[in-house]
Amino acid sequence: EILVAKPILSVAPVNRNTNFGSFLQGSKNNKTESSSSLISKHPKEIEENDEEPNDEDEEAKEEVKENDGSAVPHHQNMMRALNLHTILGNGLSIEYNLSFLGSICTDEEKLESRRMLIEVQRQVVATLELFVKGNSKNQHLVFSHLPALRKLMGPLRVPPISNDSKDDPDKPEFTLKDELAAQVGGMNTEAVIIECIRGNSSLCATDVPRDLVEQFGDLLNAETDPSTSPLLEFFTILCEPVGPDESDDRNQQLVSDVLISDHFDRINLSIKAALQCPGYEDKIPCASPERIIDLLCKAVSHRNIISANRLMRAGVTMDHVLSALHKTTHPQGSRNQSFTQSFAHDPLCVNLVKLLSLQMQVLVIDPRIFRLEETWEFVVNAGRGILITYVDGGHHQKSGSFVSIE
Repeated sequence: EILVAKPILSVAPVNRNTNFGSFLQGSKNNKTESSSSLISKHPKEIEENDEEPNDEDEEAKEEVKENDGSAVPHHQNMMRALNLHTILGNGLSIEYNLSFLGSICTDEEKLESRRMLIEVQRQVVATLELFVKGNSKNQHLVFSHLPALRKLMGPLRVPPISNDSKDDPDKPEFTLKDELAAQVGGMNTEAVIIECIRGNSSLCATDVPRDLVEQFGDLLNAETDPSTSPLLEFFTILCEPVGPDESDDRNQQLVSDVLISDHFDRINLSIKAALQCPGYEDKIPCASPERIIDLLCKAVSHRNIISANRLMRAGVTMDHVLSALHKTTHPQGSRNQSFTQSFAHDPLCVNLVKLLSLQMQVLVIDPRIFRLEETWEFVVNAGRGILITYVDGGHHQKSGSFVSIE
């Protein structure tokens, strides 16, 4: 990486105002000739310096050429060579409540100082997210700062307010507690952790501690609607770090422990709501039940019988999945062709079918299930759906529905 970076940096130093996030993205919106624009000249500059191109140079040029606006691997590697991860890692230790820890400033000055530090730290976190995206080496380097990242997870911490803190008499509308409450949100270090484990099976297999999974469980459990939370992605990636072709047994069991734990009551309610269990439909918002069912699928994929048994004992049974399929495709209990249409287009329906299939591979099937009307209705309509999709020339294969259903 140093050999690749040297001719670029020697031609023109990186502009002081260069935004590192934009640099990592390869942004085309920089009006100044920053390092982003210099990279585009990289092949020509190598020729001018009479350096023999090597395989790494060719890979770097292809990476820049094929950039889709996300993180550019070549830029990520340059920043790693410049030790950016250490600088940003140290930035995570900034105490954004510092102005409330003994400062003699006015309350308004303290709030402004806190706001500025929060904004700085959010920029640090956003840059770290780009720095690690899809880059295995960078993922491992930033994940070594996990303790600092974990301290910043969740909503902003409210600073201690001393008893002698008074409102400004010249501004009676100014109330310190109200102003602090207005500074909402968090640092979003959860996104950095998620990007660190995405596609990194070795890191997922050895470096993710149980208490981190439980910490994410606490945050997900605090969500108004867990089914729509981006935090769900942490659990799905843990189960299948590199996609559906490979799973991690240990992590699947850690995730299933969170899903069935009484401590995470709202997550439990979300599962029951997604399965449309009687009496649970209105107990918690569940706008994206297909995401909950998808997580259940990933927790039991690749014949993980331990996780499948744990979830079954917690109420995720084949009976409930069949019942949810029936309710999804026949909302009023009417017998029509709606199932065939849902089969190909509805992600919830497809994920329920996939979950049922995964359960049947590892769980003991109760013979009673073959005497249920819902079972044979499902078999008939599923067969019809597959045939129609096949006759249509595999029109739905692009969405992945046909493969999952088959």
